[in-house]
Amino acid sequence: MIFSTDDFWCLDMMKKNASRMRVLSVYDLAASETVLALRHLRKHALQFRYPALPLDEIEVEDDSVLKRVFDLVGGRMSHLTRVVRADDMLSESHRESRPPANTQRKPNQWSRASGIGLKQR
Repeated sequence: MIFSTDDFWCLDMMKKNASRMRVLSVYDLAASETVLALRHLRKHALQFRYPALPLDEIEVEDDSVLKRVFDLVGGRMSHLTRVVRADDMLSESHRESRPPANTQRKPNQWSRASGIGLKQR
């Protein structure tokens, strides 16, 4: 089973209760890795959009645009994959950098909802 979250408390609770479970933390990419990943992912996203073009002929945005995307979004792969599929990566980056209203739940709401390693109340 794969459990993905941005909250640290889940990892902390899982480590305490992980007797036969392997907990693996995946961190965000560094700036240089993000630029390389963006270039690679964007090429493949454009190739999927325009299948008649060979991969080596597809032009990707300049490094300055890719660095700006990193500045806005960061190195989280889930955000980067959404950004590279957009027509305009910078406008999508601006949308990704601002989470929609009321999307953040308090940790106590999550603990009551998911029940991972927690006693029932």
